Amino acid sequence: MIDIEWSLDQSEPIDLVDLLGSIRIVDGHGHEILEQITFLDSWFDGLIRGFIGLASATNVEIDLYDEPHHLTFFTSGDELTLAYGSEQVHPGSISDFHTVLRQSASGFIDALRAYGNVNDQVNLKSILAWLND
Repeated sequence: MIDIEWSLDQSEPIDLVDLLGSIRIVDGHGHEILEQITFLDSWFDGLIRGFIGLASATNVEIDLYDEPHHLTFFTSGDELTLAYGSEQVHPGSISDFHTVLRQSASGFIDALRAYGNVNDQVNLKSILAWLND
């Protein structure tokens, strides 16, 4: 099983253009990918692009733009591994990952609605399109 946890950096007012916060992806084996003070919209976009890429490949590498490492997706059958830098998590099945990613991304967008019109934000369009697909 996997969990995708995130939190917005609330040390300054929330800006829908610069969505700073932390993200933690943890599997049921105690492994985690943890990034603090990162752009959450870039992470969700990367997680979604990687998931979509798995439809046509067993190994997908995603550039997270403002991050020093690529996010890499590996599959073996229906089992998924995510790697970022030296960290790896094993979310289980691709369908389990899809469910958790959809829930977490939806919660992220819902939380942002309190700070403005998310539909007007270019940086959120890919996330919104995937959630509405």
